[in-house]
Amino acid sequence: MRCARAAAGLLAALAALSASCGRAGDQARLEPGAPVIRSAAIVPAEPLANSAVSVQVAADNPSGRPLHYRAEWFVDGRRAASGDGLEFQTHGLAPGAKLMARVTASDGTLDSRPFETPEAVIAENLAGIDSLAIVPSPVRTGTGTVTARPFFAPGAPANIAMSYRWNVNGKDAPATGPDLALSGVRAGDKITVEATPRVGGRSGNPFRLHAIVVNDAPVVSSITLASQDQSHFHYRIAASDPDNDPVSFHLVSGPAGVSVDGSSGTITVPIAVAGQTVRVRITDTAGNWIERDIGAGK
Repeated sequence: MRCARAAAGLLAALAALSASCGRAGDQARLEPGAPVIRSAAIVPAEPLANSAVSVQVAADNPSGRPLHYRAEWFVDGRRAASGDGLEFQTHGLAPGAKLMARVTASDGTLDSRPFETPEAVIAENLAGIDSLAIVPSPVRTGTGTVTARPFFAPGAPANIAMSYRWNVNGKDAPATGPDLALSGVRAGDKITVEATPRVGGRSGNPFRLHAIVVNDAPVVSSITLASQDQSHFHYRIAASDPDNDPVSFHLVSGPAGVSVDGSSGTITVPIAVAGQTVRVRITDTAGNWIERDIGAGK
């Protein structure tokens, strides 16, 4: 009996030593200077179906190089998506579904250990909202006002009230209603709206959506021969900008004697050089441009 107890004690000691060595080995596999994720959580904490969620991460970054993140997303324990970034769309998920993300940080050279977030459970949509849109879409630099438009599920209560929070490039905007007046936005700016539904004293979870401001190049609608005299052809380029930016016209190439009026788009070509190609560039105030060729006199 005494021998059996001694053997059992020896086996327990060996098992503890083996576990201790395994943990030490795990620590050794993390390269010195690698990022370390301290915490990560899915936000919002009670996400809704058909909405966007993301992971909020706190990480140590010894190298000081910019950190990039990869995330594997799991729904009810099954892998649903993976890739760069920390966002996920909950389209098609039912209330009660359990969502978890496994996040890795990288400084471009070294990776952190994966970090698993606590599970977030897809919540009931108290106010019956299916999704949210920002219109017009896309949002252009010349857009004066954007509107948040919620879409309600069939059978949603008729007395739904909404509250809104807007921000531009992470800074809160004063608007609290569905409309946001834009002024001075540039291509690449990020507009975010958070819409919260309420029915009586109950509040649903907020919907968050963002739009990136775009700026398109001008569009040429026509090139016509406006007039002709004894020595010159006079062409007219009709152009406009989808973002309502002013446009200007510039001569890129052409024979001697050709001129372009920068504001009207009128191109004057000597009859003596008829048949040669003239190239004109049309530019908006954001720096986007398009070029067109004119076969003068052809």
